[in-house]
Amino acid sequence: MPVPAALHWRGNWAAWAIIYAASILYASTIITPLGLHFVPIDPAVAWQQLLASRYAVVGDDQRPDWMANLLMLVPLGVLTTGALGPARRPAALLLAAALALPVCIGFVLAVKYAQLFFPPRTVTLNYILAQSLGALIGVVFFLVMQRNLLALAGGGRRALLAALWLYTLALIGFVLFHFDVTLDASTLAQRAWAMLWAWPTGAGLAKTLGLAAAQFAALLPVGALLALRRPAAGTAGAVAPGLAGLAVVDGVRLVLGGMPNSLPLQVAGMVCGVVGVRWLARQDMQRLRRRLRGFVWPAAIFYVLAVLEVKELLHGPWQRFDVAWATLDPRMLLPFFQSYIVSKAHAMAAAALHVVMFAPIGMMLWLRVGSRPWGPPTAAGLAAVFAIGLELGRMLKPGFAPDFANAVFAAASAWGVAKVCGSLWPTPPGATPGRFSGGWR
Repeated sequence: MPVPAALHWRGNWAAWAIIYAASILYASTIITPLGLHFVPIDPAVAWQQLLASRYAVVGDDQRPDWMANLLMLVPLGVLTTGALGPARRPAALLLAAALALPVCIGFVLAVKYAQLFFPPRTVTLNYILAQSLGALIGVVFFLVMQRNLLALAGGGRRALLAALWLYTLALIGFVLFHFDVTLDASTLAQRAWAMLWAWPTGAGLAKTLGLAAAQFAALLPVGALLALRRPAAGTAGAVAPGLAGLAVVDGVRLVLGGMPNSLPLQVAGMVCGVVGVRWLARQDMQRLRRRLRGFVWPAAIFYVLAVLEVKELLHGPWQRFDVAWATLDPRMLLPFFQSYIVSKAHAMAAAALHVVMFAPIGMMLWLRVGSRPWGPPTAAGLAAVFAIGLELGRMLKPGFAPDFANAVFAAASAWGVAKVCGSLWPTPPGATPGRFSGGWR
């Protein structure tokens, strides 16, 4: 007996909500400055400690951490509301939202209670309020963006537009994340100069070029959205709303701080996104894929060498595995521990960089195998194995610390790209270039 579409949707969203909630619980308890540090206490005592939580007065340096806690619960609010029902009727949808919010807040309180068993984790009203507000934002986001979220499951042009809209909103939140508010004229002038003319800098030429490529590539999907939203306009007409929006976002970023991105690279990425998607719309995607698949192996070799250079693994010195293992801090083996011990802005930037870094694996695998069902899982597995190998290599270099959590970002990125390409440009059995040209136009 076939499963109704609504139940299938709810099951998928419920599964992702459970996975995401488990990751929050892990990040909030298992990871501490001491590593795994469980201290048993009387449950009644812990409950009294939770009830006695106070609002802590903190400095401006804690603002990004507060924002990170807020943003952390936004996806859970979205997923929980989706799991309770993507209802077509407004009354049922509002009921799902009304149920989702207390569920999320109850989860927040349960996590805070569990944190008391993992000192030196502490519980304050600051972060309870931040996470509860994040859950509320997630619930409201689902109500506002329900049509786009439902379109993601449909494939074709509507799904592409929905995905690009969601990506653009996430990108805006990412670049505004730092939240280092200032109205000082000299600081604003320095930020404006860096935004207009500064080139991203890293440790070495390869890393600098990698950062520049990431900033450029981040605006390509925004350009694609502009081209699809205004198909009849010329390039200048399609880019104009994007430039206006970019001016507003960068104006806010001057005050808030935000991620340091170069305006020329952003504009170039947006324009290339518009031009590129219009060029793709004129192509037979299956014929183009067949032409490009022959270049995958040379591109893969160049890609691997470029990633090795960015990760500083093409040159020594090296140390023996037994020496590296003996000197390795055991806490580094905890997934996402490095993301915990650095600033939240740095952790988000590193995660975004690794998502961009491993995305080509999904694209190259799609070029080779098309939209076969096993393509995305294979891309995820290859990316995860490659990422683990890179981190093992970094472990063998003196002064470097591996971060095996990068395998998670690598697998998710490669899987997502292969999945999107396969959904937008499917390859049905027996299709020929003359009869099939892609599904997103």
